[in-house]
Amino acid sequence: MAMKSPQTTRLFWSIAALVWCLVVLAVAVPALVALRAELGRSQERAEARALRLVDNAAMEIGPEAEKGDVKALTRALAELAHANPDLTAAYVTGQAGKAIAHTDPSRVGQLMSDVYPPPLRSGTLHAPAAQRVAAGAPVPPKGLAVGALYVELAQPSAMPDVIAALAWPTITCALLLVFGTAGAGWIARLGRTPYATSLERAAADRTQAMQRQGRVLRSREALLRAMSEASPLAMLVADERNGSVLFVNGAFGRAWALDDRLAEVRRGEVALHEIADHCAVRVESGAALLPFLGADDRDAQRVIADELFLRDGRVLRRLAAPVRHEPEGYIGRLYLFEDITVRKESETELAAARDAALVASRAKSEFLATMSHELRTPLNGVVGPIELLLNSRLDAAQREQAAMVLESADQLLELISQILDYATIDAGDLTIESADFDCAALLEDVRVRCAPDAERKHLALVCRLDDSVSWMLHGDARRLRQVLLHLVANAVKFTEHGGIEVKAAQRAETAAGVEVDVRVADTGIGIAPGQQSALFDAFTQADASTTRRYGGTGMGLAVAQRLVALMGGAIGVNSAPGVGSTFWFTLTLPRASETQVPAPLNGAAHNGHAMTDTNRTKRGHLLVAEDNPVNQKVALRMLARLGYTADVVGNGREAAVALAQTPYDAVLMDCMMPEMDGYAATEAIRRAENGGRHTPIIAMTANAMPGDREHCLSVGMDDYVAKPVNVETLRAVLARHVA
Repeated sequence: MAMKSPQTTRLFWSIAALVWCLVVLAVAVPALVALRAELGRSQERAEARALRLVDNAAMEIGPEAEKGDVKALTRALAELAHANPDLTAAYVTGQAGKAIAHTDPSRVGQLMSDVYPPPLRSGTLHAPAAQRVAAGAPVPPKGLAVGALYVELAQPSAMPDVIAALAWPTITCALLLVFGTAGAGWIARLGRTPYATSLERAAADRTQAMQRQGRVLRSREALLRAMSEASPLAMLVADERNGSVLFVNGAFGRAWALDDRLAEVRRGEVALHEIADHCAVRVESGAALLPFLGADDRDAQRVIADELFLRDGRVLRRLAAPVRHEPEGYIGRLYLFEDITVRKESETELAAARDAALVASRAKSEFLATMSHELRTPLNGVVGPIELLLNSRLDAAQREQAAMVLESADQLLELISQILDYATIDAGDLTIESADFDCAALLEDVRVRCAPDAERKHLALVCRLDDSVSWMLHGDARRLRQVLLHLVANAVKFTEHGGIEVKAAQRAETAAGVEVDVRVADTGIGIAPGQQSALFDAFTQADASTTRRYGGTGMGLAVAQRLVALMGGAIGVNSAPGVGSTFWFTLTLPRASETQVPAPLNGAAHNGHAMTDTNRTKRGHLLVAEDNPVNQKVALRMLARLGYTADVVGNGREAAVALAQTPYDAVLMDCMMPEMDGYAATEAIRRAENGGRHTPIIAMTANAMPGDREHCLSVGMDDYVAKPVNVETLRAVLARHVA
């Protein structure tokens, strides 16, 4: 059986109750009217009988009354009582009004003292008591009365008449109630048409949905309140329309020492300005809490984010955002306070540590620059004279000894360069430059530079690359050449028999450029797998025995690995002991934008020291600005060997004065000199030229750190060579600037 909906049940009982009320009213009112009428008729019947009885009895006892025969009267009354069971009392009075005969002596006195006056005529009715009817008549009824007869009858019960009067209305009411209830059910079912049923279901669904929504809202409100209380952020929502507090959490009380009054604040017993005053005294600057006191129209939309410094040493970060609620619009602000004391202390410590690190980094850079300058300056005084000596007339033993000195000086210079490069990369000061270059020419330059060492060990050194593709690329050719020199020099050092192959290939080409794969394979001693992972660490070689046998510091591969990483590539090794090693690296380089590119470095000639140019033709008159006496002599002899004449000055101020007096073809300018350094001297010379004759100024300095070349060019110099300077490098740079 289908369950009735609550709406149907309520409709049914409403209609049934209405029907019952109408039936009761329709039946009960006529029944009461009929009952009243029936009771009236019963009373009339009782009174009529009493009148008939008293009249008949008065006629019967009339003779006895005239005779004054009391016994006969008493007998007649007894017979009258016997014949009429409902006769409760009867008596006869004489002319004096006293009872002379009666049926119930106990009632005579009461009846005589009651309201029974002598009947003036026949048919007088009395009501002596409830449920009784009394009547009196003169005796004899006709003629001269000698007395009076009184009778009292018990009034018959009206219940049968009442039952008879209510029987049909009761039955009718019951039938109407039954049929009315059935009709109410029928009406209720009739009302449940498809449309009504759909409305009921919709109403029921809507009610259930609203109940569920109410439960969800209450649950979310409780969750939001719990989250607010659990939050470490101090929260306060201010109603700036009336200066009240809409919400505050426990963290706010703890942050502002309001724990003891938090309950009052939540009940709305504490005004917003009181909280503002309470908090203001705890802040270094009271003005910082002005937003607590309200906002005008211009500030209402502004989000406040600042920091408050409290007198107890704490630092609070404050965020104040406007709160809007439609349709009321702007209500007030939400204030959030976060204790950032620990963070600020950490930031202060980090800032101090950063400043200390910056100071240390600057000191390190300055130390490296100074060391580079101080080491390269005496090396220039060693390499230069040895080169000049080798180009003089020497016997075999003298030439061999001079060559040994020059080789040792080159090794020392390479070691200094590796250490400075590693330190520069480690400090993050090295930058990668980009320019178009010919990769094939770069590989050939590396081969030429390493060929003498390979020939001395009778090793084959070959370079292979695919000639069918263009090797005109864009990148840092100088750093790429440095990586290749490290790898090839290592291969030559650790190979006793066989040879070294340098192979370059182009892999996939993407929008970023072409992937270049370079491999340097040797037939040397090889490296055990357990030692390969540490090869690219600084100051590391395979083991101590190789360090003693082959020498070296282990810096080359560490520098190469970092240079490849700076260029966005990867480097690795494949090796087996006794078989050999293959060092490889991959780089993605864009194609060159031009078909003709310069040589990999300024001057493609290697650092060979043999000078074949003995042309003493005077090629130009130069000025050398150098404070070191040894380097002054070296520079003058190198220039003389190349066919140049030169004057020497000891500082930048003398150089500016000399150039103002003599039109030199070029200036070789040291950078670190007393009184006025080379940078300031160059700027002074360029100002003096004022758009007139331009004299080439070439930096010839021991400052070889990253950025030194750029610095020289930025102050007005035209070119740059680093000490120690060999004759071939000096020849190439002068050829570019002196006609």
